Amino acid sequence: MTRLLLVLALALLSGCYRLSAPPAMSEAVKLEISGNKTHLVRFQPYLQDEVAKALERQLGWRVSPTGTATLGLSIRLEDLDNTAKDDRGVAIRWRISMHGDFLLTHHGGNLLGTFAGVGSAAGLNDEDAALRGAAKGAASDLVARLEAGLGH
Repeated sequence: MTRLLLVLALALLSGCYRLSAPPAMSEAVKLEISGNKTHLVRFQPYLQDEVAKALERQLGWRVSPTGTATLGLSIRLEDLDNTAKDDRGVAIRWRISMHGDFLLTHHGGNLLGTFAGVGSAAGLNDEDAALRGAAKGAASDLVARLEAGLGH
């Protein structure tokens, strides 16, 4: 019984903790925007910033404009959904869903995938924070997909 509980606990915790080192990248990675269909123009620089930080902090990769590996990001059109309305039926809170595709090209091969992130806004004053939140979520999703796709 104790062994069964231990195995169960390890199985549950494996989703929370990394059991191995992140995938190694021996070459610096260059970020490129290969497509941008969003109308929310501030999302692109936020996404680039958050992806660069996530690659460096979470994977230990070097990000450089002269990198020999390339991570191409293509941003799709955003989805805007109202999540709350006032008593007149006017939207007062929105969810901004950002989606995209990535292509990692490096000496070890290529990896193609998608990413997504969500932010919330209660007006134009919150739009900046909502976009930053969506970019941070998209970067975390992208890094998780890179880890899974590169075999670790």
